[in-house]
Amino acid sequence: LDSSPVSEEGQPKVGGSPKGMDPAEEAPREGVSAESFSGEVMAPDKKHHRPMNVEVVLLDEATGGCSSFDEKSGDDVAGSGLFYAVTPLPWCPHLSSVLSVPPVGLNVWEPCAECGSEMENWVCLVCYKVCCGRYINQHMLDHNKESGHPLVLSFADLSAWCYDCQAYIHHPVLLEAKCQAHKLKFGVDMHLPS
Repeated sequence: LDSSPVSEEGQPKVGGSPKGMDPAEEAPREGVSAESFSGEVMAPDKKHHRPMNVEVVLLDEATGGCSSFDEKSGDDVAGSGLFYAVTPLPWCPHLSSVLSVPPVGLNVWEPCAECGSEMENWVCLVCYKVCCGRYINQHMLDHNKESGHPLVLSFADLSAWCYDCQAYIHHPVLLEAKCQAHKLKFGVDMHLPS
């Protein structure tokens, strides 16, 4: 599946919306000040020090590094002064696989079950196994491939990703896990719109 935010014709795909690179116009992101946000980050691979589109890095993290994004077209998009904001899908056909949070609850500081890493961990929303993301050891991607469990929640930013749809998802079915993770991570209840 192609998870590039841009079609072969250079048009934004469904779920992506062009945004200008002016940080003053960009809504603040958790952990990123509007003054310092440029729309680009350095490649996580220490061998390459060229800027990459922020969405490419985030999308690669969520997909366990398996997105088929063409870096050449990413350079073209970044060079045009545009980037694409990720818009989560409001529904996906795999939401029925999400199970309730187990009675023991979540632990947003739980290490990866495979390697013990405490960085960039995700929790499976089917079996609640915690594994590390793409830039650590890709154990959540491995879990998805082995188990077929499609939906995961990031402990870093509380986003939900569906491996089968290759998209972020935001749906009420995910709120139980998101709210519990938010309370544990920040010590306050997550604000839910009325």
